[in-house]
Order: sequence, then C-alpha cells, then structure tokens
Amino acid sequence: MVEHNLIKLWQKPKSCSACIKAGRKSIKAYKAARKPLADLSINTICKNIYSKDWKRPRRALRTLYGCSMCEIPFCSTGECWALYYKKLNTKD
Repeated sequence: MVEHNLIKLWQKPKSCSACIKAGRKSIKAYKAARKPLADLSINTICKNIYSKDWKRPRRALRTLYGCSMCEIPFCSTGECWALYYKKLNTKD
C-alpha cells in the first residue's frame, strides 16, 4: 500500500501549493542575474523601475519536495506539509 510521504520529486523547483493558496510570498532578497555594465534586455527597458510605485513582483515559495502519492509540491520546511497531511487524515 502506497502512503503519502514528503519526498524529493523534482529537479527544478516548483511553487508550493499550500503557499499559493495561503498567499505567502518569498521574502528572499533579489540577486541580479546580469553582470554589471551588461546590455539591458528589452523587458528591462520597457518598465520604469525608477518610479516610486514600481515593486519587483514576488512569487510563491518554490520547492523540490512534494507528496509521493499525489505529486503535489509542498515546502520541506514550515507547516505546509503538516497542514496537508492533517487534512488528508480528517473526514470532511
């Protein structure tokens, strides 16, 4: 019988389902992907990042782990997996 377990499922990170549902966003500081004095892409030029209203978009936390049976991504730390597993074991 296969059980629900939190295991590493993916090589590339996926957004945590519980974090998406709860609206939690990453608070990790942004690290520039390009080198200093490199050419800017058209996507960077089109946005006015120097305006006071512009903020860098934040996305849900990403993880390599998920449920072994359902193949749903969940954070390996925190309470995302615990809440999901608790919900599986209750009769609603």
